[in-house]
Amino acid sequence: MRAAFYEKEITPPIGSDIPGYYKNRYTVGVKDKLYAKAAVFEDGSGNIAALLVLDAVCVTRAFCEAIKTRAEAFTGIPTKKIAVIANHTHYGIPGGDLRSERDEEFMSLMERLCADTITLAWQRLEPCTLAYGIGQESTTPFNRDYILQDGAIVTNPGKFRDQILRPYGDIDPDLPVLTVKNTQDGVMGAIFTFALHEDTTGGLEYSGDYASEISYALKERYGQQAVSVYLPGYSGDINHVDQLGGIRRTHREIGRIIAGELLRVMEEASVPVEGKALRMEYRELPMERRRATSEQIAYARWVAEDRKARKDKYDMTGQNAPLLLEYEEAVRDGGNRVEVIIQILKLGDVWIFITPFEVYHKYGNDIKAGFPGEKWLISELANMESSYIPVPELFDTAAYPAQLCYGSWMEVSAGQKLVEGVLRLAEEMK
Repeated sequence: MRAAFYEKEITPPIGSDIPGYYKNRYTVGVKDKLYAKAAVFEDGSGNIAALLVLDAVCVTRAFCEAIKTRAEAFTGIPTKKIAVIANHTHYGIPGGDLRSERDEEFMSLMERLCADTITLAWQRLEPCTLAYGIGQESTTPFNRDYILQDGAIVTNPGKFRDQILRPYGDIDPDLPVLTVKNTQDGVMGAIFTFALHEDTTGGLEYSGDYASEISYALKERYGQQAVSVYLPGYSGDINHVDQLGGIRRTHREIGRIIAGELLRVMEEASVPVEGKALRMEYRELPMERRRATSEQIAYARWVAEDRKARKDKYDMTGQNAPLLLEYEEAVRDGGNRVEVIIQILKLGDVWIFITPFEVYHKYGNDIKAGFPGEKWLISELANMESSYIPVPELFDTAAYPAQLCYGSWMEVSAGQKLVEGVLRLAEEMK
């Protein structure tokens, strides 16, 4: 097996709009530089694959395809053997996502810079060894949906904290790590996943969030050449805010805590990867876009007439009605069918599951329980536009990720279909 890592800075100009909050937020500085990070693997038998992770809240299909097409032209790596993934920092590049302003000039440059990151990794392929381990970190993540005393299910209840009965769900503490070393036993890079929303920073400065701090920690231990590649785990319902206990750590604290366990796994709890074959498969799953009923549209229009007086008290952003109306207007003349991209990269006996969307962690647990192996990493937010994927029972509640808008538009059964599609592909690859 051969591998290589490469990282390229992609920090935008100050003053650009930061996506992620359904409103304009213009940057005033840089807390942590932003990066594109690539990992390329080749098994000596003509099989090759690449992962590219960006400091971005999400990506679009067109943006990803442009990157892949350019990378293929320079490297020969087929586009379907390349995955482009956003790490979901809410302080990332100005891609125009979630009602923010897209910086067209910068994003056009980004397509070339990101493709070049893959190419520059590919040019550096060298023999390597792989090791895998899995740790546990349960002190930083918290489920962000809560059941209130009146029976309502609310995301990040905030001012209703004194009415919380209990969390709606639990967390996913798993921290799987794939360590890649060269033949001199030097760490080239580490690929890991963790289920925790990357929105822990605050302010109006660019940052890769806690993944930036983890990167600093790995470089301190192994040298500046070591690249940490964070694949966002299924964390649509998990963030860093303890609504019951009041714990709210900074992204630096969170990053150092996770890095401590990551380093322990790399140095004390990893075993060699078995097998040297590489295989990457790509599928598109047909699904449907969710649409509002005539009753929902009429109610949203009524609320929008006087949002201050008529909005639901559990509307987390205060924008549910206008967001629904804007979404319906935007997709009015389009079709509802959506081709959902999934990929699986198998390195020896390690399986890396790559899917789009912001997915509730329950579906990650379903994949772990159902696939034919023991070594895994699971990533969301890859290759196409994002949508929350809550569990079906939340669609008739006040839970924010279930409210129809640009950030939550896939069909109610999307999570189950995603799991079934992933496990079906894994079974074919077995």
